[in-house]
Amino acid sequence: MRIVEKKPNNFLPIEMGVIYGSNPQKRYVVLEENVADWNNVAFLRTLMGGKAATINFKMVIKHCLEKNYSKVYGMYHQKLASIERIYLSAGAELSKRFSKPVFFPEDYIDQELVLLNIIEINKTSLQKIHVNLM
Repeated sequence: MRIVEKKPNNFLPIEMGVIYGSNPQKRYVVLEENVADWNNVAFLRTLMGGKAATINFKMVIKHCLEKNYSKVYGMYHQKLASIERIYLSAGAELSKRFSKPVFFPEDYIDQELVLLNIIEINKTSLQKIHVNLM
């Protein structure tokens, strides 16, 4: 699990992905302050994995609220409908501002380019998720 806080001198992971279909290749730019990116979520599909995910999510949400982020971004593989359902049911929204998928040129699964949708979780949704996980 990784949280990257946006600072004037760094890039969030969503800023490093290439916008799919852009020619010449382009990247998104996050100009907001007090935002972060939450990525690298992977757990075994077992009872223990589910418990680990819940504990981890609680800690990450708690951290984001303590840091008072106004928004947290994330990405997920378009082909993983189950992940999309989990994010959206928890209060995340597909980004309207960053609506086109991104990719990393070296990121393939079964010789197919991995396309990532960008999500946003605003502060109100972070608070609701926190309450629901407690």
